[in-house]
Amino acid sequence: MIGAQTSQVTAVNGRLYVTSSHNKLFALDGTTGDIIWKYERALPGDLGPKLCCGSVNRGVSVYKDKVFMATLDTHAMAFDNNTGEVIWEKKLGDYKTGQILTTMPTII
Repeated sequence: MIGAQTSQVTAVNGRLYVTSSHNKLFALDGTTGDIIWKYERALPGDLGPKLCCGSVNRGVSVYKDKVFMATLDTHAMAFDNNTGEVIWEKKLGDYKTGQILTTMPTII
């Protein structure tokens, strides 16, 4: 399933970050377009009927050495900018009650 594409590309220091539907995250070389790393989140099988807006993700935020993404199953995640390794994740809600996250995180 491909789903909709609604994310914005985030460009930082020659690297491009973009998300796609179903919480996939890609870090690309901004010059060549080569994939540097990617992350694919395993989403719960019963999530589909809970989605109000489809399986979209609207992008990431980058701050210092971390990339931040919100997930459809209500987690906030931080990734190492260079390796794509998950540094931390925090559950913020419960998709079973209709809560989902599709937004680009805001760093303040």
